[in-house]
Amino acid sequence: CLKSIFLPQKNNTRTYNDFSAIIAGKLVEKITTISFKKYVFDHIILPCKMYDTYTIVPHKFYDRISCTD
Repeated sequence: CLKSIFLPQKNNTRTYNDFSAIIAGKLVEKITTISFKKYVFDHIILPCKMYDTYTIVPHKFYDRISCTD
């Protein structure tokens, strides 16, 4: 059920998921008719000069990725 993704459970804990980000990406693609990757690059990464930010990290920079588990 979609409500279980957005509404906290009775014990007030939530399991992390990327569902909202996936839906947002699909909406951006549908509305703008360009890929989400290109949209993020053109409208966020370049204007903010985020030159060390990637939607897909090149293998040569894997040693710079922070652990998130």
